[in-house]
Amino acid sequence: SQALSMTAWELVPGDMDQIERTAQKIATAIAAQKRDDRRPMGVSDGINDPAAGRLGRHVARGIFESYNDYLSHWHALSADARWRFEQRQWQKMRADAARRLTLYKSAVDRQVASLRATLGAAAQNRALWAETRAAYTQRLEALTDPQLAQTYFNSITRRILATVGVDPAVEFLHPRGAPSGPADDLACLIFEWPRFDASLIKTIVAAFRFDARFEDLDRDAQVAAFRLENHFRHVNQMVRIAAIEMVPEPFFRDRAAYLVGRLQVSDRWLPVVFVLQHSLRGIVIDALLLETTAVSILFSYTRADFFINLDQHTAVATFLHTVLPEKPLAEIYSAIGHHKHGKTELYRDLRNRMQACAPPFRVAPGQRGMVMAVIYSPAFDMVFKLIKDRFDYPKETSRGAVMKKYEQVFRHNRAGRLVDAYPFRHLSLPRGAFPMPLLDRLLDMAAESVAVTADAVIFELVYVERKVTPLDLYLRHSDETVARRVVVDYGQAIKDLARSNIFAGDMRLKNFGLTRFGRVVFYDYDELLRVTDCRFMPMAAAGHGDTRPGPDFEAAPCVHPEEIPATDGLSAPQRKLFMAYHGDLFEVAFWHNMQAKLQGGERMPILPYAEADRLKHRPRRNRYERRFIY
Repeated sequence: SQALSMTAWELVPGDMDQIERTAQKIATAIAAQKRDDRRPMGVSDGINDPAAGRLGRHVARGIFESYNDYLSHWHALSADARWRFEQRQWQKMRADAARRLTLYKSAVDRQVASLRATLGAAAQNRALWAETRAAYTQRLEALTDPQLAQTYFNSITRRILATVGVDPAVEFLHPRGAPSGPADDLACLIFEWPRFDASLIKTIVAAFRFDARFEDLDRDAQVAAFRLENHFRHVNQMVRIAAIEMVPEPFFRDRAAYLVGRLQVSDRWLPVVFVLQHSLRGIVIDALLLETTAVSILFSYTRADFFINLDQHTAVATFLHTVLPEKPLAEIYSAIGHHKHGKTELYRDLRNRMQACAPPFRVAPGQRGMVMAVIYSPAFDMVFKLIKDRFDYPKETSRGAVMKKYEQVFRHNRAGRLVDAYPFRHLSLPRGAFPMPLLDRLLDMAAESVAVTADAVIFELVYVERKVTPLDLYLRHSDETVARRVVVDYGQAIKDLARSNIFAGDMRLKNFGLTRFGRVVFYDYDELLRVTDCRFMPMAAAGHGDTRPGPDFEAAPCVHPEEIPATDGLSAPQRKLFMAYHGDLFEVAFWHNMQAKLQGGERMPILPYAEADRLKHRPRRNRYERRFIY
């Protein structure tokens, strides 16, 4: 209490005797808390006098300033994306994307460390945090996106208090539903035009004021206008189109800019997305996305997030939700760079479904994992993955190594082939949602990650990700004609991962899945490696050394491409088809060539849209590009 009183005197000038009395009350309350951890501390536990209120306001101000500092850095990087695109600074664009992924955690880490140093033992007092929450709430009134600031506050309190489940006294909770910032609040660019023609397209593009020349905007506009008119004539909805509304700033990712809009047809919104690429010859309209499926894949959980320099984050998410109503808000927020708030939305959705008497959890379909125990609820389109206490033979890894792999996937450009996962700590779910046989199974396999109380199941660490259909199950029960396309895409998934510098490790069918749009993705991360970190050599050369230079080469993992188990489990016709399209995966030359390209910085684009969506005037450089664009 003496240390706290001195700290409080520095922070809150006033009557020292009063502050000492308040500090003594806090110290007494903390001691009582330690004697009885079952009852969380409330305001009535002895901290509702003026000095305590001033301390709470000071803490709230510090957290609010920390949040604003984080957001200013977030916006600075987002603003730079336009300049990077206009100047074709692709390496700096990638570096900015990697840096932005670290901003949130770094800001929270700094603020938590500061509060612990300042408050000492009082940092554990929930009554102080209730006062702080009340003071923080007042500061949110002027914000356009208070939800993001609330999520930031929750991150601070959960880190300091190690909250299990949720604590309504100190956290912000909201009911599940649409974001509170309606799309109508977004200052959209609105284009009313009598028909789809080249002048409309040129007017839309010009409104975004790119400071770079276009290769041939007249040509691109004519092709795009024809595509628009033909598409809506095909669906017989031309006469009911009112206007095109565009998000007022471009979205940027990798080497492309995306002009995202919508138009209302009868009582529903349809997407309109212009994809711009910037080559040495200038900016071109490379593709036009008009189908909901194509735009949903663009904002997929298997892709890196976008840069967008707008301060109306909730309104942007709502706008996107109008054209992607089936996409969870968690994925939309994550796609525009707010992963933590995406996680908040995911939890609210889960909590809402659990309160609605959802069906019980069960073991996820597919072969039993060697490293992870996987469960799901039929009411929730997600799976819950827990690290097992003991890994099945022949897996040789550790809990910490597995966690690092998931972190690697989060920070990596997932190339449309890696499923992003939300890590939850101290997640509490109703015990009634877990049948006893399932609980026994979880406690047997993952006791370090699971605790059971009288009314709750608590996951110390669980990864939550979108549910996909295991590829081995899909191929076993699908029509052979349908399976052909999936088998070809399976091999393409391995190659796309390689082009993004990922060697998938265990490439058996059971570790791949099929999304609702029929794309093959990978979700088993414990053996992920960088392609550039591997030694690829034929079986005949094993044990005979290697003459390639590099001080770390001898320590690199050795891979024999002939042993890649990609065709295990395929039928004879499927195996023949796979070898016809992707037989080079089993050759050392393919992997050495891939390493050389990656190390040389060669561009190997993995476009997030189909070849059919590209404008037909675009030149195809070579056979390799034609084959691998998806």
